[in-house]
Amino acid sequence: MRIERRLWAAVEPLHAVVYFAPETAEAAKAVGLRGYWMGYFAGRLAPLGPIGPEPATAVLFCFAPAMVARALPDAWTFASPADVVASRLAAVSAALRRVLGDGHEELVTLLERAVGACRCDGRPLAAAWAAVPEPADPLARLWRGGA
Repeated sequence: MRIERRLWAAVEPLHAVVYFAPETAEAAKAVGLRGYWMGYFAGRLAPLGPIGPEPATAVLFCFAPAMVARALPDAWTFASPADVVASRLAAVSAALRRVLGDGHEELVTLLERAVGACRCDGRPLAAAWAAVPEPADPLARLWRGGA
């Protein structure tokens, strides 16, 4: 297995928590997003800015365009991309803290080093999340490293 695939397999469980944790749905609702799919699409794509359904569908590639169009661009009338990013990072911090507890600074450092050596060519979403300013919370940094 290639090293990139091994890295993905190692961090995907940390990243996937955001899709299923109740903290994520609560955070999306708290910033004004309506329903799971609006929170999902806005939360994933917020670092790209207030994009509409056409580029969102192209970036995500596996969703029906009509499904994406029901959530975007309406999501941006309820919450700004910056607010969605902040709420997503706070939610994932809370979710990972609930599941893992604290004390993972060494893992954060190692993951950031590994991710820093990766390129984002052809991965606009990875590039956008990599451009999000480094969160202060170590668990938010851990999640962002796997995003």
